[in-house]
Amino acid sequence: WQPYDPENPQVYESLGEAALNLGRREEAERAFASLVEVAAARPELLQRAGLLLLRAGAAELAVTPLRASLESRPDRVNGYRHLALVLWQLGREAEAAEVLEAATRQTFPGWYRDAQRVVREELGYVYRSWIAKEPSRRREIEGQAAEMRVDLKRTDALRVTLAWETDANDVDLHVVDPRGEESFYGHRTTGTGLELYEDITQGFGPEVTRADSVVAGTYHVGVNYFSAGPMGVSRGVLVVLRPNADGTVPPPQILPFRLLDGGADMRHLATIEVPAPRRR
Repeated sequence: WQPYDPENPQVYESLGEAALNLGRREEAERAFASLVEVAAARPELLQRAGLLLLRAGAAELAVTPLRASLESRPDRVNGYRHLALVLWQLGREAEAAEVLEAATRQTFPGWYRDAQRVVREELGYVYRSWIAKEPSRRREIEGQAAEMRVDLKRTDALRVTLAWETDANDVDLHVVDPRGEESFYGHRTTGTGLELYEDITQGFGPEVTRADSVVAGTYHVGVNYFSAGPMGVSRGVLVVLRPNADGTVPPPQILPFRLLDGGADMRHLATIEVPAPRRR
């Protein structure tokens, strides 16, 4: 496929995914880095390549395409979010905070809805990580958080974010809790506390489903291609954060997807297991 169609980004994504599944991480890194080369003028694909590199354990390599994407389209909120995510994972909290703080000063198109809420909540994760890393700077960072109107006490027991790469189409986030109740655009909150923030209908996301607490059992996460519009295939990425009970946050799950048929394609992407509490 590669010799036949060397400019097709899907070639390199497929190569990278196959290599990851075989445990060949260096090969996966090379494939995703090649995706950057063929997508140099396409900011959404640069974002995707960056998150795929993070998924492959090559966060350092991910910074360059994500910066290039943001520089190309500073009007798109996910460019800030994804770059900050990678910088945070690299332990570069000060840089990650600077990126998200810049997003709070940006005016985004109306179809992003309340994207600033998402940005400030993610900025809270960065600030808390920064304080844990440099406790001597706690007062300074807390002052910065107050200036940015970030609540440092607010966190999530589960947080799933969805972004996709094409406008004029509608991709929906669905999360089903262990009791079988589904959070989606038609039923945003569940009895166990799942909450969908916004139904983004014109492209890009972010859509966010989160919970203050979780119940024991299996959570299922999926996406639905509700409306294709003129765009055809829609590619996107889910990011799943599941903070530990002590407040630390393990590396996120990065889950790429590709959807083909608007109104028909529902894709199950992840299960999240929550163990029952231990009896004392």
